[in-house]
Order: sequence, then C-alpha cells, then structure tokens
Amino acid sequence: MKRTTRYLLGGVLAGGIFAADRIAKSAVKKHVPEGKRMLLSPKTGRLVEVNHVRNYGMARNAGESDPAAVRRLTTALTAGAGALFAAKPGPSTGLLLGGAAGNLLDRWQDGYVTDYLSFDLGDPELKDLSFNVADFGIFAGAGGLAAGAALSDLHRQARREYAASHDGEAPSAGRTALLAVQSVIRLPSRRNHRSHGTLQRFADLLQRRD
Repeated sequence: MKRTTRYLLGGVLAGGIFAADRIAKSAVKKHVPEGKRMLLSPKTGRLVEVNHVRNYGMARNAGESDPAAVRRLTTALTAGAGALFAAKPGPSTGLLLGGAAGNLLDRWQDGYVTDYLSFDLGDPELKDLSFNVADFGIFAGAGGLAAGAALSDLHRQARREYAASHDGEAPSAGRTALLAVQSVIRLPSRRNHRSHGTLQRFADLLQRRD
C-alpha cells in the first residue's frame, strides 16, 4: 500500500473515531444524568449499558488526585501518537491518534474525560469500569500495532532462516508466508489440534502454489 494511501486511510479512521466520540459524548451530557445507568438497547439487555461518568484520571482512575499531571502526561502521549502516525501512517496509528485526541480534548475543555459505556459480562470489576469510543480506538490501534509487529518479526525470522539454509538466497513472498505459517505450526504452545490442522492445510496450499 502506498504511503499516501496509508495516510489517507489512517486519517479517515482518526477523524471518524474522533468525530464519533465527540457526538456520543455530547449526546450523553445532554440526555443522560451524571451517575445514571440505562440500557443501550432492549436487545442487549444489561450486557451493554449507557452511563455518564467523569474520569479525572486514566485507566481505572489512576492519577485522579492530580488531573493537571494526568493532562500533561496524556498531552505528551498524544503528541507521541501523532509522531508515530507521521512516521508510520496506517489504520492502527490512525485509530490510536484519533482516540487519544478525543480524550485529550476532554481533559483540556472539561478537566476530565466523559465515559459512557459499561459492560456486564458477569465480572463485577469489569461492570464497574466505563469506556468511550475514543478508548476503543486506542485499544484497537494498540492491538493492531502489536499484531503487526509480531507478524513482521515472524516474517523476518522466516526470511533469515530460509536465507541461512539456501546460501543467502531471499525467499519469494509466497515462500515467506509459507515459512511463517510453518513456524506458527511448530510453536509448542499450540494445543488446539483443529487449528493446527487448518494451518497445516494452508501451508500445504502455499507449498503447491509457490
């Protein structure tokens, strides 16, 4: 994917997350009294609830006793997310930047972040936590970056192993994918035999195509 396309895609996702979060926060402030919990939809029941919570800190209210310090820290982190997007544009960095910017604007405007979604999955501690769309952008962006880094390491390792056993010859793209899949199959921690069989069939398919 061209760098310009990555910038465009990442920018659209960043703007989308930021805008969706602003709209949701505005609606919650207008229609949901602070501290009140209500169903998002009758279909979801208590699984997903809308509430109105002021978060002066960060995750799990860390640092809530010093909102100014939290604001300085999150400003630096958001600047870092912007620098990361500039250096490595794409969907993951765009989501990360959009989410970070959405919550940072709250801190500068209101002195706190407005959270409005909670989940009842049977865990009392999880039910007490509240989130917003910006948080989900941050989670998705960070997860995408972690997954991308793991896949890149896997591909680099596969290419090095192939080159070492073939007098420095670089493998084709298909061969690299095959070697990466085979390295996953060899992981000793894999105990799901059905998944193992699926990966093995995929590796066999790549072997025939390469």
